[in-house]
Amino acid sequence: MKKAFTFVHGDTCLVTLSLRRVLKRLKRTNSRSFTYVQDDKDIVTLSLRRVLSAATKLLHRGDTLYYVYILANWNNKVLYTGVTGNLKRRIYEHKNKLADGFTNKYNVDKLVYYDSTDDVREAIKREKEIKGWKRIKKDDLVSEFNPEWRDLSEDIYR
Repeated sequence: MKKAFTFVHGDTCLVTLSLRRVLKRLKRTNSRSFTYVQDDKDIVTLSLRRVLSAATKLLHRGDTLYYVYILANWNNKVLYTGVTGNLKRRIYEHKNKLADGFTNKYNVDKLVYYDSTDDVREAIKREKEIKGWKRIKKDDLVSEFNPEWRDLSEDIYR
C-alpha cells in the first residue's frame, strides 16, 4: 500500500503525493504551521498539529491487524467467538485464565479458527455475524479452516 497525502480545498483535489515527497517539500513557515511548496508556489498551509495527525494516521493505517477468532474447549463442545488487536496476547490470556468470564468458566482455551483484517470495524462486524450463526454453521467454518480441530495457538507463537 502506497502511503499518500491528498491535499483538498473545498471539493477540489489540489494534489496527491507520496508521504516521502510531502515531507521533503514541507517548508516550515513558523513555529505552528507548514506550507507545502511545489514549483516554487505555496500550495497549501497546514497547522503543525494537522500535519502530525495526518502523518501519524497515514503511517499506521493498515499496519495493525485485527483478528476474529474462535476458541473451543478440550472436547469441542463449547465455542467462544472473540475479536482482538493482538491475537498472541489474547490467546495467552485465555490459556492462563487471565480473562474472566465465559472462557474461564467453561475452560475454553483452544484456538480453532482465526481470520484477520486491517479494518477494526470489519472485524467487529464479522465477530457479530459469527456470533449470530447457529452452531452447525460455526462448526462448518472451523472444519473448513481447521479440519482436525487442532489447537492453532502453536502456529501463531512461531
